[in-house]
Amino acid sequence: GDTTASGDTLRLTMQRPYTLTANFTPALVAPAASIPDATMGAPYAHQFVATGGTGAYLWQLLTGALPRGVMLLTSGALSGTPEETGTFIATGRVRSGSQTTEVPMVLRVVAPAVSLQAVLAHLVGAGDQLTADEIRYFDILGNGNRRLDVGDFAAWVEKTGVQPSAEIKAV
Repeated sequence: GDTTASGDTLRLTMQRPYTLTANFTPALVAPAASIPDATMGAPYAHQFVATGGTGAYLWQLLTGALPRGVMLLTSGALSGTPEETGTFIATGRVRSGSQTTEVPMVLRVVAPAVSLQAVLAHLVGAGDQLTADEIRYFDILGNGNRRLDVGDFAAWVEKTGVQPSAEIKAV
């Protein structure tokens, strides 16, 4: 009958003459990769790569945590829009046939660099100073109503500690 084994040696004792066929599957390899930083509020995607095995790969998150809004898909894609900043450490597992291997993951999520002047100008309607991703960032920090408003601004000031100064030009 058919047999699968993960050891280096398989010993078969045969009592009669048989035709023996051996098919060897290459070892599954998923090297640790440098994962690019993500920006809170901005869509993010990173593809993990595996080789060997049967050629069909199924990925899953084994341990640790990813930022809210980001997930590891079964295809090996790290995808979503991060809803928090920080450094997130996790371990992924990829399976191909009967083989598995683990991949360390370290994802750093940073806040977008925005100036107080640009935020205030946007709030008072003196121009669209902010990108859609930056507005999403403020909205995630704030009230989640899909637009930038004073509540989002207040949440940003509280989170970052930014202090308006006397040097701010009139907007």
